[in-house]
Amino acid sequence: QGRHRFKKHYYPAIADLKAEGEEFECADEIDKHPAVVTWIRNLDYPPGFSLPTSRQNFYPDFLVKLVDGRVAVVEYKGAQRSPLPEEIEKRAVGQLWSRKSSGQHPFDFVFKRGDSGESLASQLNSLFK
Repeated sequence: QGRHRFKKHYYPAIADLKAEGEEFECADEIDKHPAVVTWIRNLDYPPGFSLPTSRQNFYPDFLVKLVDGRVAVVEYKGAQRSPLPEEIEKRAVGQLWSRKSSGQHPFDFVFKRGDSGESLASQLNSLFK
């Protein structure tokens, strides 16, 4: 939605992304990151990419193809949601899946400000390295 045109989004239309707000800001940071070849806003229903949790499938927000060939999985979270039990489980499942991928699929939650005050761009730098 909106007039903004992302340069690296894989499809001409972007699924369920408002033209403003924190998730939009995250998408913009992903789009301008030098390690990113292309990315998509993941669908939050089949056939979108999902990871299983004890309650239901979890559909991370963004799938990002990096210049080195890896595909990173990014979940944007508002800070108020991170301490919730279901969010802790989602992050643990994603990090386990990432470890099992032998480094091919970095995964993490990113926030407007990280735990130590890191910017969103800095968190993406760490995830994409």
